[in-house]
Amino acid sequence: MNRPELLSPAGDMECLEAALRFGADAVYVGGPRLQLRAGSTGFSMDALAEAARRVHAAGRRLYVTVNAFPTNREIDALGDYGQALLSVGATRPSWRTSARWLRCAAPRRIWRCTSAPRPTA
Repeated sequence: MNRPELLSPAGDMECLEAALRFGADAVYVGGPRLQLRAGSTGFSMDALAEAARRVHAAGRRLYVTVNAFPTNREIDALGDYGQALLSVGATRPSWRTSARWLRCAAPRRIWRCTSAPRPTA
C-alpha cells in the first residue's frame, strides 16, 4: 500500500522549519519567478539552496511551484529556470500551468504537469 505524502507549504524559512519539525514529508515553496503567493516575492535562489540543504538533511523533499502564467519572454526561459531550480537542490519543479505550451518550452526531463507533486522514489 502506498503511503500518502504529507505536503506542507512554506512562505519563508521559519515556516519551512516548522513543517519539517511537525513531520511534513515534503515542503513546497515559491521561487523568485512565476509563483502566485499573494504579497510574496518567494524564495531567492540563495534561500532556495539553503532550504534544499535543510530539507534534504532531514531526508525530505522540496518542491518549487511554477504556477503563474508566463509572459512570452518568460516562456523562452522556462527550461533554464527549471534547470536552475534543480541545480540549487529542488527535488523537482512543480509545474501547475498549461501542459500544451509547457511541453514545447521546457526540456522533457524536467517537464511535469501535475495536480499535486508526486514523490520521486
